[in-house]
Amino acid sequence: MRYRLLTALLYAMLIIAFGCLGCGGETTEETENGDGIDITTTALPSQTPGEAWMNYVRAVRSGDIDEVVSLYSAAAIADLEALAEEMNATDPAGGWSAKGFIAQAVEGVSAQFNDEVITVVSEFVSEDEGTAELRWSGESTPEGEEGFIFFVAEGGKWKISTQPPGDGMAQ
Repeated sequence: MRYRLLTALLYAMLIIAFGCLGCGGETTEETENGDGIDITTTALPSQTPGEAWMNYVRAVRSGDIDEVVSLYSAAAIADLEALAEEMNATDPAGGWSAKGFIAQAVEGVSAQFNDEVITVVSEFVSEDEGTAELRWSGESTPEGEEGFIFFVAEGGKWKISTQPPGDGMAQ
């Protein structure tokens, strides 16, 4: 049980450490491409994944758990809820939930987020998926580290995804 709890907390902390928020509107427009075929296009969120990430960092730094939770995709929340359900089946007194995992992870990383300098190195967007490469450094990482954050466009916003994008975007 202790191993599962540590694994769940590590998982949630990794998701917290690599998350994002996006803002913007989603619009759908049908057009005729000249061949008599209608094509449906969907506008991407107005912010880039990197800008969305910085909004996420601000939410973590402010400790606004409800805002942080709102930045996850429906699939990411479902993944965390499934993990919580599994843990609650083994330990019903645990009372685990996706929000609980996220709250503990935010508490665990907020000091680190407050001391780190975070830079968006590159971004890639394809259809409704995105990846941002980040570089961060701080007291706990003086040499600096790099990593990828995965996003999915959902409801006109970039949201944290627990799944890497298709087509090898983050290579």
